[in-house]
Amino acid sequence: DWEFAYLGQSSEDVRTNVQAGEFGIWRETGLYLNLAIAVGAYEGLGYGESIGTFVTRDGLEIPPEKEMLRRIAAGGREGATREDTDAAAAAADLLGLVRDLGLSPGFLEVSHPFKAYGVQAAAYRLRVPFTGHPMFGHDIIYTHPASCGAAIGRTAARDFLSYAESVSRIDGGVYLSVGSAVMSPMIFEKSLSMAQNIAIQKGRHIDGHTIFVVDLAEAPWDWQGMGEPPPDNPAYYLRYCKTFSRMGGSMHYVSADNRSFLVALYRALAVG
Repeated sequence: DWEFAYLGQSSEDVRTNVQAGEFGIWRETGLYLNLAIAVGAYEGLGYGESIGTFVTRDGLEIPPEKEMLRRIAAGGREGATREDTDAAAAAADLLGLVRDLGLSPGFLEVSHPFKAYGVQAAAYRLRVPFTGHPMFGHDIIYTHPASCGAAIGRTAARDFLSYAESVSRIDGGVYLSVGSAVMSPMIFEKSLSMAQNIAIQKGRHIDGHTIFVVDLAEAPWDWQGMGEPPPDNPAYYLRYCKTFSRMGGSMHYVSADNRSFLVALYRALAVG
């Protein structure tokens, strides 16, 4: 998504670039996204919000070293709160990165001429939560020297809580999971469990939601009408269906090309 906003395109030849030891070692993607995440952590933003802010502003504000040192010192003083220590840690991460990269304080301009095609930028502009849920070693930006695991974790933790807060309001709503075999169902089940716990403490229960799962795999099993298949049936191992079928409410599976489905959905909503 960021590469579309920055360059207007994205491509990779995994086989060739892995053999050359160059897969994912793109200077711009690794440098700018890691820096945006570190600055976002310093500013108290989430993972998706950090990128959306970066694209929308066409750059990043690099704080003065004295300001970062003051925040670090505040986190170490007697009586400092958890918020103070978290802010100090984020400042220390960013300070180390700024020194390593030799960056000067002030606004670092990075133009995004194709931001109209950036989903994260659109979400930031419209104040719609866009959450990122990274797995270390999964994304190419972790191969860059600017990668900071602590900053990534800080922003991702904020996004998980934002996601869970949205799930807590799902009663009577719809959850749409498109083309995510593992991440979407796994994060949803933890979020719903946490939201359900809080709902029960308040004397209510989350039940009235509808889940639509869309993926390429054929699924002849009727999850809604027949329940969960037995372990000797291959359908049992469609993880996304198995997980979502256990999440209460009602679950429906649609076998479709993900891109075609999203285009058709967009057109239907645009007409509506």
